[in-house]
Amino acid sequence: TRPYWPSSPSNGVLVDDSEMGLFIQRWGESQDTRYGDVHRYDYNDLCTDVTKFPRPRFASEFGYQSYPSFNALSKISEPSDWDNNSPFMNHRQHHPDGNKELKDMMSKFFHLPNNTNKTIQFQDFVYLTQVVQTICITAEAEHYRRILIESGYTRGTLYWQLNDIWQAQTWASVEYSGNWKLLHYGMKRVYSEVLVSAYELEGDIAVYVVFDQDDMTLKYDFHLAV
Repeated sequence: TRPYWPSSPSNGVLVDDSEMGLFIQRWGESQDTRYGDVHRYDYNDLCTDVTKFPRPRFASEFGYQSYPSFNALSKISEPSDWDNNSPFMNHRQHHPDGNKELKDMMSKFFHLPNNTNKTIQFQDFVYLTQVVQTICITAEAEHYRRILIESGYTRGTLYWQLNDIWQAQTWASVEYSGNWKLLHYGMKRVYSEVLVSAYELEGDIAVYVVFDQDDMTLKYDFHLAV
């Protein structure tokens, strides 16, 4: 008697009639953007490239990793562990090649930390992983919200993931302690009632104002400095 979703991702159902006791799933490619929900993870391409983003009915899972704060890490590690390639950090990383991917994506946006003080260098690296995570996930989430006002096509999103179960490199936006990572602040902005979103494509800049209420009246002054 309850609505049933067979799996995630899924193409949904053709028939779901509780009175008839009839349930027929729609088979086919589970990542088909015409039906149901999709998952997306891309650790290699530039994460702000809008040409790489799908246009799904519902984006039920997408994410990118970062370290927790240095304060959180320092409580369960020693100074000899404070390196992206240390045995301890490799042990805490449960995503294959995850530490390398964090470094590679960071290099697409920033110069890699190079302070001669190794502790400060690692602290800078940890911080920048959170900056990059925020850039990546907010860019994709904004894309899905823009599609909603373009065509009403993408009706919702769920990013991966909300909270951590330990202090490690994960996809979470809330640390094990409950403290917010930078991503959580970024997603609060993206999911706000009114969102101003800009992106670059082939040398052009597009700016969208997204709002949830159809009867909302907005007045903006827009200034662009190049």
